[in-house]
Amino acid sequence: MVENRLWTSDRLAVRGLSHQPTCQLCKGMPETTRHILFECRYSKRIWQQTASWLFCPSLVQDMGSGRETVLQYWNAITSSPTAHPFQLKTAVTLITWELWKERNTRVFNNSASTPLALMQKIKEESKNWILTGAKKLAEITS
Repeated sequence: MVENRLWTSDRLAVRGLSHQPTCQLCKGMPETTRHILFECRYSKRIWQQTASWLFCPSLVQDMGSGRETVLQYWNAITSSPTAHPFQLKTAVTLITWELWKERNTRVFNNSASTPLALMQKIKEESKNWILTGAKKLAEITS
């Protein structure tokens, strides 16, 4: 993700592979990793809900907008002063993973979740992550 290795439309186009050029989450902008995970209006709703869920009110503000790389977004979010860095990195990994899975569900299964439904999936998946060893995640999701 951080090294821009996801097979989004922009990367598929460069290789001459079949693709849908617009973001499958918002249907309005060109699909790039940056857009899907941080800039899309659908993703932004998830980040706003995440900020509330994690009691990290400055998360969306810290994330900002218009950053040039995924790594810049990652660094901005995970350095939020209102959360512990290690726990927040785990949560950001979970959120971006679920956003990518939602994109793939739309592309390959022609099925979509509302932001509220995806947020519920994220909360449920966080419980699984905690059970399988991400104990620090429990510190910010409880």
